[in-house]
Amino acid sequence: MKPRRLLLLIVLLVVRISAAADAAVLCANPSGSLFVRATCKANEQQLDPAALGLNGISGYEIVAHQEFLTPGTFANVHVECPSGKKVLGGGFDIETPADVKVFASEPSDGQGNFIDHGWTVTVQNLGTSVRQTTVSAVCAAAQ
Repeated sequence: MKPRRLLLLIVLLVVRISAAADAAVLCANPSGSLFVRATCKANEQQLDPAALGLNGISGYEIVAHQEFLTPGTFANVHVECPSGKKVLGGGFDIETPADVKVFASEPSDGQGNFIDHGWTVTVQNLGTSVRQTTVSAVCAAAQ
């Protein structure tokens, strides 16, 4: 990747993160240097990241689903991102690590197929009591 393109992508991410809090904009001066500012200076041109084809992500949220497993139960605990959002990552929380064995934590449908809109944790309760497993997914609208 060209250094200038990489710089633009980094600046764009900063703009996206900053825009929600500070209404920052991406500005370019006549020499082509890029800046993140509240408003562009008189000699600078405001750039539109969407017009550059660099939409990034928005609408970040974490979704979770909890299941209670009876002793001996083997389960695929799954959570879906809201409609139109993609999964960026995921994870899990188990009540008692000595009792609940985790076999997989991945962006899948629980049937062996990788997907881009959900997360599955495959677990088994090896204990003698009911135990909980919570799966979480980080979701966002990604362009």
